[in-house]
Amino acid sequence: MEIQDYHVEIDMERGFILGLAFSASESQLAF
Repeated sequence: MEIQDYHVEIDMERGFILGLAFSASESQLAF
């Protein structure tokens, strides 16, 4: 259980960072 929760946490954090990076690149392309 703990290992699964750990992986889910990592995936969420990674997805959040990728989302921010994607938003930043989109903004740069827009401007």
